Amino acid sequence: MQGALSCKYSRTTGFQLNFKSFSHRIMDQYIGQVVDTVHRTGGQVRGPIPLPSKITHFTTNRSPHVDKKSREQFKRVIHKRVLYIPDPSDQTVQALQKLDEVAEVRVKMKEADGVKLSLPEAAE
Repeated sequence: MQGALSCKYSRTTGFQLNFKSFSHRIMDQYIGQVVDTVHRTGGQVRGPIPLPSKITHFTTNRSPHVDKKSREQFKRVIHKRVLYIPDPSDQTVQALQKLDEVAEVRVKMKEADGVKLSLPEAAE
């Protein structure tokens, strides 16, 4: 199984991990695993920094034909966090690549301060 953070990169300064999830508990557990992995390999971590949640409200009719006044309301909350890893070692990157993916958490790597990343294409 390929890890969640597999990429090819040329190291210059650091990289940023962006996390999005519907469940903040599962996301925080996964971020804890990432932070522990980075600390175990001797790296430094800045964050996790919580970003504003995106809240979307939906209202639908309960019945498609009658009772316009009878409606249901739903709410979807997307939680976001940012983790910055300055000057990662090769051992840190290899350990992050070996982490298992979590289906509920979307992870995106972003170059920060000149890191060149080439991520594999994600099938969605």
